[in-house]
Amino acid sequence: MSEWWTYRLDSFLMFSPRTYARLLEQANADLWPLQPLAVALGLAALALAWRARSDLQQRLVWALLAAAWLWVAWAFLHQRFMAINWAAGHVAWVFCAQGLALAWLAGGAGGSGGANWEVSTRTALSKPRQCPA
Repeated sequence: MSEWWTYRLDSFLMFSPRTYARLLEQANADLWPLQPLAVALGLAALALAWRARSDLQQRLVWALLAAAWLWVAWAFLHQRFMAINWAAGHVAWVFCAQGLALAWLAGGAGGSGGANWEVSTRTALSKPRQCPA
């Protein structure tokens, strides 16, 4: 181990930036017709979150977020990213738990959001840097 000084930080990376870029490129190519639909659903969720007045609208936003979270957990982290990063499998389980928590809120188990929903949504959308992390 006398040549330890010859190592650079990028010698310890699991994959190169080019590999990650290629992974994203391939994932997007495989899902191509779905991107406009995903953007439309994201904008719809954003508009609904901004103007949510009823419990049904709030639950629909939670359901859209839950579906997106579970999709990322399965379709990207588990099926694709896990091939180049051993920790992605564990992160996929965490994403899955978060998606199930969002689905739980969509089912109404979280109670009525009411004014708290409106205040927190408007604050998050209008002043994202002031929201707690």
